[in-house]
Amino acid sequence: MKKTIFAVLLGLVGCLAFAQTDLSDLRQACRRILYAVNPVDAIAKVDEASLTTMLRYSLMGAKGQQPDLNETDAYLFAWLSNTEFTRRDSSADEFSLYLQDRREALGNRMANTQVIKIDGWIDLFQLNLLLGD
Repeated sequence: MKKTIFAVLLGLVGCLAFAQTDLSDLRQACRRILYAVNPVDAIAKVDEASLTTMLRYSLMGAKGQQPDLNETDAYLFAWLSNTEFTRRDSSADEFSLYLQDRREALGNRMANTQVIKIDGWIDLFQLNLLLGD
């Protein structure tokens, strides 16, 4: 009986350690993209399945847990990944119009660090469009 309880507890601890590592890996992957020299190029290199998993994590956490990202990082990662999904699903002309709409929506907000970062990312997306990447 004691061995069974010990085995169950050991299995539970192992599962918790694995879940924590999984969350930590997702957190690090999101933060590596957000704080890269060029986040637009960094997120373009992520495959669709991984990007979907990372987006879900940034918005809702994983396995019913809260995400380990702070509110600002979660918002910025969601914005960046949604824009990347739009880029992948749109033609160059449609995406250019989408970026223009996003820039106009930013114009109504007060300047803060989030708006400044997003405005810079829009510039990078537009530059990539012009260069044909």
